[in-house]
Amino acid sequence: MRSELGDDYVSKLRNLYSNRIPGQSDLCCYWFEIARTQIQSGRCRRTGLLATQGIRGGASREVLKRIKQSGDIFFGVSDRNWVLDGANVHVSIVGFDDGSEKAKHLDGTIVESVHANLASTSDITKSRKMKDNTNIAFAGSCKRLRSTFLPRTRNIFSGCQTRPVVRTATCFSLMPMENP
Repeated sequence: MRSELGDDYVSKLRNLYSNRIPGQSDLCCYWFEIARTQIQSGRCRRTGLLATQGIRGGASREVLKRIKQSGDIFFGVSDRNWVLDGANVHVSIVGFDDGSEKAKHLDGTIVESVHANLASTSDITKSRKMKDNTNIAFAGSCKRLRSTFLPRTRNIFSGCQTRPVVRTATCFSLMPMENP
């Protein structure tokens, strides 16, 4: 954002919305927040906006959480190819209101609810860190990692001895046992 809008503009924008939009959010989140406040104040009944699919996660998802707190998402397309003027990106489409629309649609299907991550199954947006798992495991992206085995570790769920497999897409590293 800074390279396109300049440091001064971005600093002023983030300062103005600092209590509502996290600093690392996509630019489109500010438009979602403006629309949300318009709906909350009664100046608008509903809206639909297009965003990059990044709005479903990380800091950008916070604006969708705020929408769910003050109203509801009644329509969503979680991931759609968008090809225009040479750009080939994935976008999400979000329709929201004050919560008065009872019919919910996600990816062309009628659903009970559309969560802030633009899913209708388990609401992972309300997940919290488990204190008991602190300093036990780390999961992170390991691109181009060959499948391999880790040394003997203690299975954190059942206490049994295991040799977890490190998968290509995601790397799991469990802390080794001190006394086997």
